[in-house]
Amino acid sequence: MPEVIDLDKLLPEPKEIKISGKVLKLYPGKIKTLISIQKAFSSFQEAKSQNDQADLLDSVINALAKIIPEIKNDDVDISIEQLPKIIDLAFQSSVPKDMDMAKKNKMAPVASDQKKMPKTSSEQ
Repeated sequence: MPEVIDLDKLLPEPKEIKISGKVLKLYPGKIKTLISIQKAFSSFQEAKSQNDQADLLDSVINALAKIIPEIKNDDVDISIEQLPKIIDLAFQSSVPKDMDMAKKNKMAPVASDQKKMPKTSSEQ
């Protein structure tokens, strides 16, 4: 049976953030989640009226709940000033700073592996 390559090992560890006096876990977002957060936040920012913003804020919170599940708890409330920072942290915590983690988990090609790989048409 072929070896299973565990790509989940590449996910960064969750970050801890403090909102409303509570320490919450911010889990790394995956591509679909990050896109839904960005779309919801952009729609919120572009809203013309406060009523529209109020409705769209719910969609932002629902999108953020995928990476910060406790954000929907009644005792957790975020301010408008905190919202962009939370979204910024969501993206920062989801994107690896470098390939060290991939190399450590033997998920990235190393020099000896690259010699074994066939050359692409652009490399020939």
